[in-house]
Amino acid sequence: MSIRLKKHIARLCLCCLFVVLLAGMGGFAFGNEEELSVGGGSEAAQSETQTMSAKEPVRERADEPDGAPRYVYVEYMEEAAGEEEAGGIPVYVDGILLDGSVTLSETVYVSARSFCSAIVRDAQMAWEARESRLTVYVPSGVELVQLSMRLGDAYLSFNDRCFYVPGGIQAGEAGDLLVPVDCLAAAFGLRAEWTLSEAEAEAESVEAEADETETAEAETETAEAETEPAPEASVCVSSAEACVPVSAESVYNAEDLHWLTQIIHAESGNQPIEGMIGVGNVVLNRVADPTCPDTVYDVIFDCRYGVQFSPTETGSIYDEPNEMSIVAAKLCLEGYNTVGNSLFFVNPMIGISDWFSQTRTYITTIGEHAFFA
Repeated sequence: MSIRLKKHIARLCLCCLFVVLLAGMGGFAFGNEEELSVGGGSEAAQSETQTMSAKEPVRERADEPDGAPRYVYVEYMEEAAGEEEAGGIPVYVDGILLDGSVTLSETVYVSARSFCSAIVRDAQMAWEARESRLTVYVPSGVELVQLSMRLGDAYLSFNDRCFYVPGGIQAGEAGDLLVPVDCLAAAFGLRAEWTLSEAEAEAESVEAEADETETAEAETETAEAETEPAPEASVCVSSAEACVPVSAESVYNAEDLHWLTQIIHAESGNQPIEGMIGVGNVVLNRVADPTCPDTVYDVIFDCRYGVQFSPTETGSIYDEPNEMSIVAAKLCLEGYNTVGNSLFFVNPMIGISDWFSQTRTYITTIGEHAFFA
């Protein structure tokens, strides 16, 4: 091989090596840029996901020791505060504005501490951090009766009676809970009165005039009413008629409460509280129906047209009920209703549902049960 050829080959090898080095450096730089870009995007996306997740209400399941499900709703309170600023409804007790009212899903919630302190001047309160439970001790003669509520529960108890809280009890500030103002008022035998804002009242009046006269003058007044700033609507409660609820023994018939609890537990002990109330409503609706027996016991064990409730045949009607079944039975006897005038319910997964859908009026479905009138 000539010397000249060797030199050409050496130069060619050097050029190839140089090209490879340049390509490697370029690829390395490009790889880093791409990696940094993707990594930054992932962090941003992760941060955004975490932010969005933090703003969403969380529904956590915390089963009771006896196995009954209890769902705890944890609200994102910064959003609640923003909603309050945007259109929260102020709450007054005896003309005094209460602190801590929040509007959530068109329901006016109020601080339990503020409300109870305004209604009962010498009430004492205790906070159990482990259970997130607030207990209010209310003087009644020589005794202290208890108003008890727990975060996430769909009810509050007062003097062994239960009052329904459909949206659940929400978290307030430290050591406090938020409860719908109408629920708290009902527990004390009071009514929460809504006061219409001046603008709404005026707008309604002007609209009525416009319908009657259909004149340009009425239209002008309507436009003025719509543009004028107006005070907010409010909720007012008077403590003058406040009272401690009568005892549970005076309200709940012991036999009715027992058997209603048993059938609710046997038929729906693992269902949401709304569904448990619905099963009890069916029994009480049948008691009130002239074509059915007129006591809770007789309705449950009615066999004129075959077994009406299968637990009476299987024996599960005699099982030990869980706590929530007792609560649901009390709520039914208090008059709360989640299924209207339903007389039947069925689990479509295990029951014969065609007859109901073809011959009865469908009302609603709660949990695993469909309800029919």
